[in-house]
Amino acid sequence: MNQLMLQDGIHYLKINGIMHWCKVAGTAHNTVPLIIVHGGPGG
Repeated sequence: MNQLMLQDGIHYLKINGIMHWCKVAGTAHNTVPLIIVHGGPGG
């Protein structure tokens, strides 16, 4: 089974040509990640 190894820090992802900012914290705890998405300004 392949697993993606996350690293703490600020990261940028390009999805459908748009850059998205994300922050990863707490990887040392080896738990399931919580992902929060919002609509942004005016969204």
